[in-house]
Amino acid sequence: MYLIDPLWTYALHGGAHWSGVLRRGHSLRLIADGADANVAALLYSREQPLERYNMADTLKAQHTAHLTTGCVCYSDMGRILCAITADSCGWHDPLGGLTDQAGVDAQYGRSTF
Repeated sequence: MYLIDPLWTYALHGGAHWSGVLRRGHSLRLIADGADANVAALLYSREQPLERYNMADTLKAQHTAHLTTGCVCYSDMGRILCAITADSCGWHDPLGGLTDQAGVDAQYGRSTF
């Protein structure tokens, strides 16, 4: 992964929103300000506005319940909308929302993913 200076940065505070167009070859980097930070994302195709991210197809096509580096996000028309190119967290849970290893261990006991 190449580290380059961002075109711009934007701090998104709780309850706020942002939208923009990401063209092929560009990246969006999300950085959590705290351990309990999270983000809800909606992805749409610019060319086909009715085509949008489909969580069920994304997970089903990759035989996983957690997203991390190397995973892609599929649309409801079976096309790839974006790819996860880097991940400092290790995994993301699109089903259960905000979770972490300590919280899962406390609620369900020690396990591996």
